[in-house]
Amino acid sequence: MERERVAERNQLGGALRSLNRGNTSHSQEVTLGRLPFDDQLEGGLLHVQHAGGDRFPSSDAAITHIHHVHLTSTCEVGELISHWRVAPSSEDMTQHTTVGGKACHRVTTLVNWMERLLDSQASEPRDQWRRPLETLRLSLTARCNLACSYCQPAHQEVRQLLTLEQQLALIEACCHLGVRSLRLTGGEPLLSDQLEPLLQSIQKRRRACNGPVALLKEVALTSNGLLLDHAKAQRLRAAGLDRLTLSLDGLDAAVVADMAGLQGGSTAGHRTLTTLIDAIGYAREAGFDPSAGALKLNSVIQRGRNDHQVLPLAAFGRAQGIECRFIEFMDVGSSNSWSLDQVIPAAELIEMIDAEWPLVPIGRSSGGTANRWRYRDGRGVISVIASVSEPFCSDCNRARITADGQLYTCLFASTGLNLRPWLEPEIQPEQLIRLLQAHWAKRHDRYSEERHLSITKEAKRADMAYLGG
Repeated sequence: MERERVAERNQLGGALRSLNRGNTSHSQEVTLGRLPFDDQLEGGLLHVQHAGGDRFPSSDAAITHIHHVHLTSTCEVGELISHWRVAPSSEDMTQHTTVGGKACHRVTTLVNWMERLLDSQASEPRDQWRRPLETLRLSLTARCNLACSYCQPAHQEVRQLLTLEQQLALIEACCHLGVRSLRLTGGEPLLSDQLEPLLQSIQKRRRACNGPVALLKEVALTSNGLLLDHAKAQRLRAAGLDRLTLSLDGLDAAVVADMAGLQGGSTAGHRTLTTLIDAIGYAREAGFDPSAGALKLNSVIQRGRNDHQVLPLAAFGRAQGIECRFIEFMDVGSSNSWSLDQVIPAAELIEMIDAEWPLVPIGRSSGGTANRWRYRDGRGVISVIASVSEPFCSDCNRARITADGQLYTCLFASTGLNLRPWLEPEIQPEQLIRLLQAHWAKRHDRYSEERHLSITKEAKRADMAYLGG
């Protein structure tokens, strides 16, 4: 596999160098990955098409207003790029390049950047089931301000939290190995004093366009929303947070109080529900657009506790234009008194909603957790996360790092790998990368597919509030 990677890199590197010289003797189209585009071209795939004789369109709009960016070589390299913008903070690549010879030096910058990308891809590991490492869930704290029945947080902080520098080192190492999606979790991450400084540091590295963190496609956050006021939402967005997922397990005050473990019954539930609905509004005002997938709701459904809230929650999502993600009650950890008879299978949830508002399947993206459906009347999207009834272990690409530096390769794992020896007394970047690469290569987790086997019940598993969900 490594030999194939090297050969591919050499071939593409040669094609790029030919492209830089304006060589048009052969034709080739290659997809190299994703560049950290600014908001206007967020996440656009970069294609390089090497096709002699094809002329690149001179219209500026042909580049700046589409998501798939096609660069076509011509006899003159100066005509290669037209009005192209990437990476706002990169000195060489921020200017609006124009048709003509003045663009030539920027092509060299482009080629060098692509070759660095290819070098990083050569080290991306695969586990025992050929699954890549593409998503990192980093917990910032084990503390939470709720006591949800399905999570059961200990309400105690871990003894030794990772420092900001250690968090950044772990993110950078994981990005070097292929991580393109980062989700910040807890406990409740809004309780962490390091959240905003961490986001600002990540944003600076994403914009720099000269390191592995620049390859991140998205930075997301999962929160219960109770601490999300207007000012906080604005700051998170300004600090580079791309997506926000909030928890809402019901619209009935008594149900909210029960699911969240609140003292005070309906009165406390009503206060919490009002705060959560306000938080949704603050997030929307800050620019987390639900129609673009930047704002979603998570709802854990337990039979006999909040299953009668499925239709009200779906109706709320339809009215708000927000995707509701219904999550099967999972046997994460050993403290939530899980039993199979409390699980409402995804098929039953979909049948319930489809009877009220007909649905059309969209499907589950590769490596994703949610199977999505759209309403036939065009009033939005819902999704289900069915780890129990429809496991998605086959393409799971997620690693989790706890707030104290333990690496878990499965949400249902009983033990993790302590990363602290490679983080203190000083950070060892190269050794950390090799450690993560080797550990992922040995990974063989597929708990949900083996849930029915006795081997999955032998050890006590880590709880969700510690793992980060």
